[in-house]
Amino acid sequence: MKLHIELSSLDKAKYQTVRGYKGGAAKLAPMIGIKNSKTLSNKVNPNLELHQLTVDESIYLQRITKNYEMLHATALLLDHVCLPIPVTELKKISDIELLDSWGKWHAQIGVTVETMREALDDNIIDEDEVNDIERDMHHAIACGMALVERFKVMSQRPRK
Repeated sequence: MKLHIELSSLDKAKYQTVRGYKGGAAKLAPMIGIKNSKTLSNKVNPNLELHQLTVDESIYLQRITKNYEMLHATALLLDHVCLPIPVTELKKISDIELLDSWGKWHAQIGVTVETMREALDDNIIDEDEVNDIERDMHHAIACGMALVERFKVMSQRPRK
């Protein structure tokens, strides 16, 4: 049984992913293996419970559109968060540069906390403040996870 109220954010994300793509369902349907664009439109229509996207179709849609609202809505419904794999530029830098990047971010923690404090001071949190905080947190987590992955690689290097 589908709890429509609970899943409304996911329903909205599905609809917006297709609707917001240039060319919409007509362009996307054949790209994900659906012959009729009306079928795709029905699958993302929150009012039609009998027509649903498969997990594979959802993945294809997100890869093609680069819109990950469905992923984030699903994660939120399951009490999780989603973050992109650590940014490519972190993979290209040396071990020392990566550690230095992690250290520099820690020096910036005060700036992030100050941004949070200022957002709370006036009891009005605006979209720019949220975006700044989110950007800083994503960078920190991506950098930290890249550092962990680097340590995994380093742990498997031959010992001298």
